[in-house]
Amino acid sequence: MCLLLCSKEEKEVRRQQASGACPNCGGKVEAVDVGIQWRFFCLPLCFIFKRKYFCNLCSRRLVLYNC
Repeated sequence: MCLLLCSKEEKEVRRQQASGACPNCGGKVEAVDVGIQWRFFCLPLCFIFKRKYFCNLCSRRLVLYNC
């Protein structure tokens, strides 16, 4: 029931080059800032910013691990 009432909307805010290289193909890494908005019917519930990393050549999503 919640699937019909709630919706998630993602919007790309900014894209910039990040440091490092892709471990798969050696391409350049891009940092993408994404704004995520959750809605209940038409009312916005929350707005979150996340940063995602992608490779320019192979378009893979890269994950950072902090040790």
